[in-house]
Amino acid sequence: METEINGIVVIDKPADITSAKVVAIVKKLLRAKKVGHTGTLDPVATGVMICCINQATRLARFFLSGHKVYEAVLRLGIDTDTQDSSGTVTSRCEPIEFSKKKIISFPHKHLSNFNLEKTPSISHQTRNYIYIIEGLLFSPLRSS
Repeated sequence: METEINGIVVIDKPADITSAKVVAIVKKLLRAKKVGHTGTLDPVATGVMICCINQATRLARFFLSGHKVYEAVLRLGIDTDTQDSSGTVTSRCEPIEFSKKKIISFPHKHLSNFNLEKTPSISHQTRNYIYIIEGLLFSPLRSS
């Protein structure tokens, strides 16, 4: 008789794989009945993904409500049709020189009271993302 594995696995998710696919791989490798994750990462994103196995899935809610920190690498001066690195460049602007002091002070000066996040039109949180995965043409949905 096999012993059921219960616990938490921390995954360093690579780009170009969905969170659901990571869960499916973990479930298959560990022969687990239940595997859940504590937050979806976009397929193009890399980073830590916590998977809870079998009875440990009860702990997922504590991770979901916890404090998270995100790190991003930005490429300034370009715009893409998907608003992320996976898209085709649609426009460019000339380079602008910034001092280190201006760069460091920018987030505090301009973003400290900014809480509205604009979700890209093909984010995993929208139905449009499914259409792109399936290769269908679409018009982006308007946010209400």
